[in-house]
Amino acid sequence: MLFSECVRDTVAKKLQESIVKAGAIHLVVKHLYKDEAGHDAIAVLLELSSREAIAEEIGKAKNSIPLIVSMLHYSERDVSEKAHIVLQNLSFNTHFIVKMAECGYFKPFVCRFNEGT
Repeated sequence: MLFSECVRDTVAKKLQESIVKAGAIHLVVKHLYKDEAGHDAIAVLLELSSREAIAEEIGKAKNSIPLIVSMLHYSERDVSEKAHIVLQNLSFNTHFIVKMAECGYFKPFVCRFNEGT
């Protein structure tokens, strides 16, 4: 990895941490309610959810999982694919998996059940 890539990754991680510390996860989740802003919000959540510590904060945010599950049925494929990946990133947490199942998204629940954990 080149030095410039290392610096860019470090800066990106610091910015992500700043977003979480500022309480912006809640604001991003609120934007999922809005059709036009929802596209951008799910893209931000996708980027943030790649880190487990931040994914934990996303999953804890009020109504985040039901909103993301509802985006699986979005008419725009790009949005629904991003929602699917965000949910995959949240599926490390058993509590989040149960919430997903309560919202009608059973894939992570069935996978975990078949694993026996």
